[in-house]
Amino acid sequence: MWKGFLGFFKKNLVLCILEIITFISILVTGIIFKQSALRIIPLCISLLVMLLQANVNRYTFLLGGLNAVLYAIAYFTMGLYSQAIYSLVFSFPLQIISFINWNRKKDGSSTKLLKM
Repeated sequence: MWKGFLGFFKKNLVLCILEIITFISILVTGIIFKQSALRIIPLCISLLVMLLQANVNRYTFLLGGLNAVLYAIAYFTMGLYSQAIYSLVFSFPLQIISFINWNRKKDGSSTKLLKM
């Protein structure tokens, strides 16, 4: 497992460094502005989704769909009701449908892509 992680890190060094900087920035600003964990967790999961997407991993869409539900909860607590409804009605189903479609052409945890 560590060999795969280190190989991915070496192959995508710039992306991983930018992800780490962004993660630290999210945590620091969340602490400074006294944000609840409910508002910070979906942002951090989005970073993980970006890493999976860079690796063309089909589980990106499944995790993204579940993250859309977390965003909807966070939006609802902030009083952004239309954004919460959009996240539940549009983003969540679209991510799950994409996961199902990408799951048809699976190759391990990745998906085979076709070229034009």
